[in-house]
Amino acid sequence: MSRWSAFVRGAWRRLPVETVIVAAAAVGASGLVHWPREVWFLRLVLAGVIATPLALAAHRLDRLGSRAPVIAGGIAAAGVLAAVSAGLPAVRAFDDPVFAWPYGLSVVAAMLVPFVVPGPAFARFVRRFFEQTTTWGILCGGALAAVGVVTFALVRLFDLRVEDLGVDAAIAVGAGFVLVYLDRLLADDAGGRMPELWRRLATMIGAPFVSVMLAILVIYEAFVRVRSELPRNVLSPLIIAAGLVGFVSTLIISSVLAEDRGTGVLAPADPHRWARRWSVRLTRAFPVILLALLPMAGWALWLRVGQHGVTPFRAVRGMGLLCLTCLGAIGTLRWARGWAALTWEVPAAVIAFALVAAFGPLSAVELSIRSQAHAVARLLDTAGAGRVVAGDVPAQRIELGRERYDALRGAMRTLAELGGQPAVERVVRGATAVCAERWETTACLERLGVHDAERGRDASSSGELAELEAHGRFATAAGYVERVELARQRDEADPRPADGGARDGFRLAPDRVVMFVDGAPVAEASLAALLSPRETGLSLPVATRPLVRADGAIAGELAVTQLRVWWPVAGAPQAIGLTGIAIWHRWP
Repeated sequence: MSRWSAFVRGAWRRLPVETVIVAAAAVGASGLVHWPREVWFLRLVLAGVIATPLALAAHRLDRLGSRAPVIAGGIAAAGVLAAVSAGLPAVRAFDDPVFAWPYGLSVVAAMLVPFVVPGPAFARFVRRFFEQTTTWGILCGGALAAVGVVTFALVRLFDLRVEDLGVDAAIAVGAGFVLVYLDRLLADDAGGRMPELWRRLATMIGAPFVSVMLAILVIYEAFVRVRSELPRNVLSPLIIAAGLVGFVSTLIISSVLAEDRGTGVLAPADPHRWARRWSVRLTRAFPVILLALLPMAGWALWLRVGQHGVTPFRAVRGMGLLCLTCLGAIGTLRWARGWAALTWEVPAAVIAFALVAAFGPLSAVELSIRSQAHAVARLLDTAGAGRVVAGDVPAQRIELGRERYDALRGAMRTLAELGGQPAVERVVRGATAVCAERWETTACLERLGVHDAERGRDASSSGELAELEAHGRFATAAGYVERVELARQRDEADPRPADGGARDGFRLAPDRVVMFVDGAPVAEASLAALLSPRETGLSLPVATRPLVRADGAIAGELAVTQLRVWWPVAGAPQAIGLTGIAIWHRWP
């Protein structure tokens, strides 16, 4: 305990802001284990991931005074927490593209901020980063493995239900190692050396990989031009991956070459003979070849955008290609003039383009919403459909061929996934709530009078949709808890076994929930009692549904908290959406 208290006091003295951030994130992670629906715990974790590297980078302001890093780091942490809280109103919003893409890109930018160190200090920080990451990463992994083994032994040997306590212990241990790691990153060790592992990865694997990939891509582009065919969609991701590995390898090699060679009598005259290898030389000059490959990668991406519009992933790929173009142009100029390779400019450029892709009018989500809204408007106008969503299916029908109908439905569904009802209302107005649900795209188009010509007039295509919710507490026995969120299209066929377990897990049928393991159904819970006539109200009974195995034994229970039901004009009601909790008493 004396060592632990000394460590805590030392961390608080040297890293006060980082200690608060890491402790808050650890509390949030532990809270999510026990209360997974509490949004504030998730906010603390997500804010901590971004605020920690920003607070670490703020220590470079210590030349302005000892309090400058604390003030700057505290302001950054408070700002990040406020931004995350504003963008994450509920836990379920974490998966929404309007939050997930900006947050993910912000994490990338924040992680690279400590690397923006102009001058010779950059090479020292890169060496220290890889050295400390290797050391403390291995130690932390070993400590977490030890905690896991101890927890496993207590559970299996003594039947103690301490799984959650084991996770809490792992979180506490991980937080402690993070603080030690951050403290060591701040140590200005001018004589540090790149670990042998990373040097060999860069010279023996990274450099040859980049050389081979560049050769493959050059041959492929020549092959495409000779045969006058369109480039494949995977071209731009491959070039971005090769560029990323190439720049990282270049940074590692440059940091190794900048190490102190030593002045002792027995010091080798040429300690870096490996730098004369053809693969290393090509890696240091690869911006020239990369710059020549980028136009065709941009063309391939442009063709895909022309076919299906902009999506967040395509927008980020476009930003990545633009970033590589800038770095390639600057790197080519430096290589031609015999200057040193790019260093801190690489993370700085990635940060700039990541922030542009995350926020503002050129963000990945905003570009995608505008593109998909334009596609929906164009397809509706071409079909002669109106822009007002009626409360029910209108008598007038506009029947489209399968290809045109699928294109319109796909664009409308993507628009709903990206921005919900506000994004949909950029194109249509009226009863747009049904259009904001991605599994209700068919109903949305029907209320616009647009139908699939091949499907024909189906009496069950008109009906009524309702949301059923449970209010109160479910009484259930102890067991392994699993969150369940399911959705299906109206009139979709029952789930069937899949070869190789391609779709294992819970799957929703019209009147039941089926659990698949290794591609075969092993247990199911009936929803027939919940699909009651509409006159009974919109409340679900606060009672669990038994999960019954094929032999009739009960393997667990299913607490249904929300249920979306479609009542067609003709036919039985169908469950099209379900949210709940599965409690396994024994694995089926």
